[in-house]
Amino acid sequence: MCMAEPTVFRRPSRARINNYLWGPRCHDGSLIILVNGDPNHWQRLCRDIEVVDTFGVPYAMPYETDRPISICRGLRADLSATWRRLKRYE
Repeated sequence: MCMAEPTVFRRPSRARINNYLWGPRCHDGSLIILVNGDPNHWQRLCRDIEVVDTFGVPYAMPYETDRPISICRGLRADLSATWRRLKRYE
């Protein structure tokens, strides 16, 4: 089921981890929240990408701290067509 108007609070989320069977449904990729995604990699895939924050905890492994949270606006490729590359089985 699609939402009539895309909003942050009413739009269902689609995470890459453990949701790969669901797919993007009718979402078009106009706004994607990236957690731990490399902004340099996503720069070529998004019309605009902005690192808005970082996450981590004091006792985490070094590779788990200060990880970026980014907003991708305007995915250049069709989200349905690229879903296979975005999903993860981990």
